[in-house]
Amino acid sequence: MRTEEIKKILHRHDLWLKDKSGEKADFDHMDLRRTDLQGIDLSTVDLVNADLRGSIVRGTNFRSANLAKANMSDLSLIEDDLRWATLRDTNLENSNLRDATLECAYLYRANLKNADLRNANLHGANLREADLRGANIDYSCLPLWCGTKKMKVDRKIAAQIAAHFCALCCDDPDFIKAREAILEFAETSHVAKHLLRDEEE
Repeated sequence: MRTEEIKKILHRHDLWLKDKSGEKADFDHMDLRRTDLQGIDLSTVDLVNADLRGSIVRGTNFRSANLAKANMSDLSLIEDDLRWATLRDTNLENSNLRDATLECAYLYRANLKNADLRNANLHGANLREADLRGANIDYSCLPLWCGTKKMKVDRKIAAQIAAHFCALCCDDPDFIKAREAILEFAETSHVAKHLLRDEEE
C-alpha cells in the first residue's frame, strides 16, 4: 500500500475518532511493512493478518484494536518499536511478536492467546489481566512487578514460572518447603531439564 493512501486512511480514521465525520480504518490483510505509525491513534482499527514488520510504532495507540494474526516480528531491529505503545484491550491472538520490544507497553487486558513472544522484551510492560494462554514466552523478559497481577496463563506457563522459582538458590526454611511443595509440578515444564538438572550432568 502506498504511503499517501495510508495517510488518507489514517486522516479519515482520525476524523472518525473525533466526531464520526470520517471513516474507521480497516487494514485487514494489508501490507504495512516499514510504515511510520509513530504516535498515531490506531484505537479500534482492524489489523487482522496485517504485516507490520519493520514498522515504526513507538508510542502508537492500539487500544481495542484487532491485531489478531498480525506479523509484528523484527520490531526490535529498527530504531523505534513498541516501547510505550498503548495496547489496552487489543486483540493480539496468534500474533508474531518474536524478538519484539514491548518495553513499558500498556498491555492491560490484551488478548495474547497463542502469541509468539519468544525473545520479546517485556521489561516494565503492564500485563495486568492480559491473556497469555497458549503463548510462547521462552527467553522473554517477563516482568516481576504488580504489572503481571491477574495475568491469565495456562498450565505450561505456570509450570515454566514454577521451574524458574525452583531453580533459585535460597537456604531459607520456608523457601525450601515451598520449593518442595511445587517441585513435582515444576518438573513437568519443558524448561525443567535445563533449569533443574544437576550441575554435574
